[in-house]
Amino acid sequence: MVYPAIRRERTFFKARSCRLLSAAAVLACLLTGCGQRSADVAQAKQAADSIDSLALTEADFGPELVGLFRGVSPSGSAELPLPRYLGADAYRSRAWGDTKNVPLLYEEIFEFSDTDLARAEFGAAPNGRNYHLVDGYRAYSQGEIDLSAVDYNVFCASRRSLSSFESQCSGWGFRGRYGRYIVDLVLRESRFESVGSVTRFGRRMFFELVEAVDAKGGGVS
Repeated sequence: MVYPAIRRERTFFKARSCRLLSAAAVLACLLTGCGQRSADVAQAKQAADSIDSLALTEADFGPELVGLFRGVSPSGSAELPLPRYLGADAYRSRAWGDTKNVPLLYEEIFEFSDTDLARAEFGAAPNGRNYHLVDGYRAYSQGEIDLSAVDYNVFCASRRSLSSFESQCSGWGFRGRYGRYIVDLVLRESRFESVGSVTRFGRRMFFELVEAVDAKGGGVS
């Protein structure tokens, strides 16, 4: 025979256990995405960790760049310049401008199969491969900057002697490595400019682009 007092006590503990289980379920839901499938989570991670997530868009431009490239449609490519170019598995490029009175802004993104290959390419060409640093050209590094890139270099390419922290430059460059990805950025005078052009672009303008890429790169590996 079960006495009423004992029955009530069992009912109390049963209800309390249900409440504890419900609280645990709610906590688990909050921590895991409330029923979100593991495949969905993996897909979201893959989307963040992809070559296209590093691509610049016009939304990343500051007011000065918006003015420079107003009415200029970008061109792009997903084809490697040569098969297995630099040992990369995938490639993206996008360019704005390079017309009369409009400078060239160029982004290249390389995806490698592993971080060792990306690290080797960065070590082989820390200034990238977009400036031919010959015929009197030199790359003047801009020093340490607070970036999330594992390896990086920001520089001014010029024929004349420059200080380490030049505020104006006719050719800015950036190369950054984010895990197995490498991003190259170039901002330079148009090819239609005369030889020895004195066109200059501000350091701050270019650094805003670098920071925009770096913010994207912080989420990939």
